[in-house]
Amino acid sequence: MIFPSLPFLSYFTLLLYFANNAWSLSVFSPSSGDTNAIFPRAIDPSAPVRYYSARELVLIWEACVDIQRLVGGNDIVFFVGNSGGYLAYCFDHPRMGPIPLSKSRSYYRLEPSERQSDPHGYGVIPDKDTDHMLEYYHNYLWPKFGGKAVDRIILVDHSSSGRSVDATRAILMDCIWQRYRQLERAPSQFYNDWDWSGKFLLYNFIGRRKQFSDGTFDVENPKRVPIFRQFTAGGNHEVDHLLADEGYHDRVQAEYYPRRFDRTTTDIWAADGGFPQAQRMRQQIRDYVRSRNNGQLLSPPRLNLI
Repeated sequence: MIFPSLPFLSYFTLLLYFANNAWSLSVFSPSSGDTNAIFPRAIDPSAPVRYYSARELVLIWEACVDIQRLVGGNDIVFFVGNSGGYLAYCFDHPRMGPIPLSKSRSYYRLEPSERQSDPHGYGVIPDKDTDHMLEYYHNYLWPKFGGKAVDRIILVDHSSSGRSVDATRAILMDCIWQRYRQLERAPSQFYNDWDWSGKFLLYNFIGRRKQFSDGTFDVENPKRVPIFRQFTAGGNHEVDHLLADEGYHDRVQAEYYPRRFDRTTTDIWAADGGFPQAQRMRQQIRDYVRSRNNGQLLSPPRLNLI
């Protein structure tokens, strides 16, 4: 299947800073109701960057080398959100890249039994307007697979329950489905073009503590996304601490949940702060990979360029 491009709209945001208490408050469109007072992830721009340690860079390198060894052909590799996105900076390949996505389990179109409690409405797209899903498609999916044949979509993530992976799949499917609707293509063509049950696979980067001595894993697999690879590395919680979710590092990807789909990640970084820190950490990964790979980023040799 070859995907077409899409024009998009972007919305402007206004940022107010409260310097005396290191909080930032984003003033957005009335439909979003989004403030960091609800979800305090704002970063003090003056704080020192919490870089990766030498040991953590080795763990990142090990996972990236493993990914390079396994992918090929017409694969597309999406590094998902903050929990998988940092691994994207090992690579330089048009079929590989990060996609911004947070709080996927709160997505409002999930089945009630699968949706995480969401009292603040993080999972609700502003005005439930599907045009924002088309914007997501154009901004973050099209650059990776537009105009290319696609056999498998490999989601690189860090998951113990599998539920966020299933939710990610649901969001991406809905974004692509909205593109089909825009093109006035029949639902039958949507399903004929894509065997959804087999397109999405999970590359799960987890700590070695999650693997038992008999080779099995102490994780719950997704229900709808088959496992491509369970890759383990590190000692106690070392891989967990790469994700920034427990205060060990600054974020490498924007906090981009469905309620923010009416804005770009550029808007979100401006609202939350922390982009210079993220850029320096991304560069740290690139520099380390180049130091291990003859001055080059990784590029899977079996992965097609077009």
